[in-house]
Amino acid sequence: MRRSFRKSYISWYYCLINFFLKKFSIVLLASISIKKGHQVQIYDANAWRKSDSVLKEVCMADNWDVIAIGGITTAYGSIKKIIKIAKNESPTSKIVLGGGVLTSIPKEIMFWLYEVDIGVIGASHPPAMIIFS
Repeated sequence: MRRSFRKSYISWYYCLINFFLKKFSIVLLASISIKKGHQVQIYDANAWRKSDSVLKEVCMADNWDVIAIGGITTAYGSIKKIIKIAKNESPTSKIVLGGGVLTSIPKEIMFWLYEVDIGVIGASHPPAMIIFS
């Protein structure tokens, strides 16, 4: 009994830490781009879990220069769908992809998701300073 409790506690703790690290990364990237003089909007598709029509509205809401997408490998299906919607609804926007989905198998992902304009492997903060310059 104690063993399963400990295991679920560790799993819950990991999920909590992982959640805050992901949110911190989004805020840090937003901060970098704001300091470079850009306006930033964040739509967390994972948190909102809205329909595709809402995602289309978000992509059409403004004339975005960059639409940045990130996630883990298991989110590949959702990421693929989001990229297709983003390219269709905001064709002039540059699509930037990062996170575990790209870092784990970069050549394959860039081949399969050919709509991606810029891929960021590993920590995204140093390349963000270059991309947003």
